[in-house]
Amino acid sequence: MASASIQRADLVSVVVSSWTDRHRLLRQYADPGNLVTRVGVYEYLVPDQDIGSRTFEEWVLDHLRWAGSEAVIDVGRGGGAYEPALRRRAGRLVGLDLSMGMLRSASRNPAALVVGDAQHLPVGDETFDVGLAAHMLYHVPDIDRALRELRRAVRPGGAALLVANGSGDKQEIRDLWQEAALAVAGSSFSLPAWTRRFSVDAGLEVVERTFSDIRVDTLTGRFWFSTPDPVMAWVNSLRAGTEDDIDSEAWNAVATDLRIRIEQRIDRLGQFVVRKVSGVVIAR
Repeated sequence: MASASIQRADLVSVVVSSWTDRHRLLRQYADPGNLVTRVGVYEYLVPDQDIGSRTFEEWVLDHLRWAGSEAVIDVGRGGGAYEPALRRRAGRLVGLDLSMGMLRSASRNPAALVVGDAQHLPVGDETFDVGLAAHMLYHVPDIDRALRELRRAVRPGGAALLVANGSGDKQEIRDLWQEAALAVAGSSFSLPAWTRRFSVDAGLEVVERTFSDIRVDTLTGRFWFSTPDPVMAWVNSLRAGTEDDIDSEAWNAVATDLRIRIEQRIDRLGQFVVRKVSGVVIAR
């Protein structure tokens, strides 16, 4: 367990879909395991753009000019993927997450770890120079409210970095998964669809309602899979939190059919090629 003090803030519960329900999210993100599994597919990514020796997280942060003294709040910190890069750039760091399990996994302690809801940040007005929300806004029931909270927490002249995938990210997996679901379970099987709620290339009017200056930058690439194993690991990492909607028999049947479809694609084409689209919205 991290030795830094973990504070508990009041949590706001507004359920608008099965993919934003607090209890299901806490099952999905009880610890970093599912996230680690999903990150594993990036071993198979061939990027379209050259960002040098930088990591994706460094590329995101380098959209800002850093003086080294900035105060940053990392909302939806998760496993702390941005923490190493932030430590090299910022002066003070607060990591906030809905899941105590995620915060307990911290191996290097930021200045503060806070259990809290993005819709009700337990911080004062104009407290931070940078607000980071990476791959988490699509889980927030009220995205408008979360963005207003970021706007409130960031000082004039500061910025929010909103990181998300694009609307076409991993679409080839989702298409085959949908085919398998319809073939095996019909309309009773609902695919996990968190990213439909917020992406870097669709629906940005929600950001424009709160921030007046918005810039978007994206990175694209292709995953090349010669075996279905990493794809199926990614798929099954999304299982937690869906138990109330999809029983194990249906889930396993669809997964088995999906594996066969991927194998057939690989046998026919030599590889299963999947698009990657991700990026950052720089909002001021």
